[in-house]
Amino acid sequence: MKHAQGETEVPCNPKNVAVMDLAAADDMVSLGAGDSIGILPKAPGLPAVLKPYEGKAKAGSMVKPDLEAIAGAKPDLIILSSRTAKVYNDLKDVAPTIDLSDAKGVSTMQANDDKIRTIAQIFGQKEQGERAISELHARAGEIAAKAQGGKSLFIMTNGGKMSAFGPNSRFAIVFQDLGFAPAADVKQEGRHGEPISFEFVSQANPRYLFVLDRDSAVGHGENAAQALLDNDLIKNTEAGKNNGIDYLNGTDWYLVGGGIATMNGMLDQVASVLK
Repeated sequence: MKHAQGETEVPCNPKNVAVMDLAAADDMVSLGAGDSIGILPKAPGLPAVLKPYEGKAKAGSMVKPDLEAIAGAKPDLIILSSRTAKVYNDLKDVAPTIDLSDAKGVSTMQANDDKIRTIAQIFGQKEQGERAISELHARAGEIAAKAQGGKSLFIMTNGGKMSAFGPNSRFAIVFQDLGFAPAADVKQEGRHGEPISFEFVSQANPRYLFVLDRDSAVGHGENAAQALLDNDLIKNTEAGKNNGIDYLNGTDWYLVGGGIATMNGMLDQVASVLK
């Protein structure tokens, strides 16, 4: 099987998988292979689909995987992704290891498709995987038809500060796949976005404002974003006046970012602001 760091011979229907990527674990559960999850990374929060597997979160964090715990689990397959790719060389001799980091230049939906197809192939669920992909794309198309290029801004709050993300960023799904148009020119497209002010949001005057609360996502308190944005500059935007502010689920968007069940939840969250 080809992956981000080479090509690896992968067992069919492995029974004890070290899954260091929450989206891949979501896909496993969604495709009926949840019993093969052997060990997971610890995270401030797991997506709803993985809550029953909290007891298996013993592999260190995604930022600092516990190599001894992973090896001690005696996995017959190890799955990594962008956050854990750095330990590939440390684990590739422990068990067959694949790196499912997103390919550069592909949309969020395409990257999600690729991961679903990989997991479906490993577990002999190709037909079910393709059906899930088709359903997700149909839902995305319905959202895009309603969005109609509405002016939008995607921001992340963190420690009392804000950054914006544009149509080529890690959160580009709202622009590339879901039919919204950028309300402002966001120049910095790195993983941390472009630092912005309340005045920037006010001048952009988005009809829809998508808000990701990083503090909540990493377990540093809840509702910090709502408190931060509770001011007249935000309230007087089109989004503020017309119920267009959408506070997204931090676990889904920041920690997971894909997977069949989680992506459906992400689409639900975006669709809710269009009602």
